[in-house]
Amino acid sequence: MERNKKLFWHCLCLALFLFCGITTAHAQSPQQIAKKALTSTVLLVMEDANGQPLSLGSGFFIRSGQVATNLHVVKGASRGYAKLVSQKTKYDIEGITAVDVERDLVILKISVPGAKAISLGDSGTVQVGAPIYAVGNPRGLEGTFSQGIISSIRKVGTDKILQLTAPISPGSSGGPVLNDKG
Repeated sequence: MERNKKLFWHCLCLALFLFCGITTAHAQSPQQIAKKALTSTVLLVMEDANGQPLSLGSGFFIRSGQVATNLHVVKGASRGYAKLVSQKTKYDIEGITAVDVERDLVILKISVPGAKAISLGDSGTVQVGAPIYAVGNPRGLEGTFSQGIISSIRKVGTDKILQLTAPISPGSSGGPVLNDKG
């Protein structure tokens, strides 16, 4: 009987450990979120056919060699490059992997050795009032990290639009918006 009781408690402790470890994401400090996000965020510089600057924007790695940004950042450009925040090396944009015109999204192919991806979250769990952080490069000022909240969740057609209070200035378009779990 004592052995069964001991086995029960071991199994219960293991189950709780596994359940809590898998299903619970812990909130991080803004400093922890910024540190991780800034290593995955890029400044995008787009040029016209004559090599003249056309637009600035931000993007972030979603997996190796793939950067998400807004389509309007790259629209009309003949070429462009990405630069990791606070680094000097420029990486050519090799092409476009996917486009969603309706949602103003594009996935760019950019080969950057060792670039770290940001995990994508589930927008279905977002609630009004939740803290968020926007990362970008406003007017080319690299590595800006701003705090805000989800101020509203709006239904537009079949889409859900998240309204937020964190500033998104020109040059920050395409940067990641993160929750308190990063």
